[in-house]
Amino acid sequence: MFAGSVTMASLFVYFGILRGVPSVHSLVMAVGFALSGLAESLPSERRRLAGGLRVTAIALLTGLLVLIISVPDVFLG
Repeated sequence: MFAGSVTMASLFVYFGILRGVPSVHSLVMAVGFALSGLAESLPSERRRLAGGLRVTAIALLTGLLVLIISVPDVFLG
């Protein structure tokens, strides 16, 4: 999950800054993947925190999916 987060952050930097194309969805995906990866790396004593991070990551990525489906012009140009 951390590798996916770094990849999405790299895509955000490449397309957003170097190419001038807004790619907010890459940044949202990077944050969602980072939250999920952080939840997986926590020790078993921190189950409640890990669950909260997982729920937050799922809500964030589901919200992105809903936005892409409901308003595709914003993301596809």
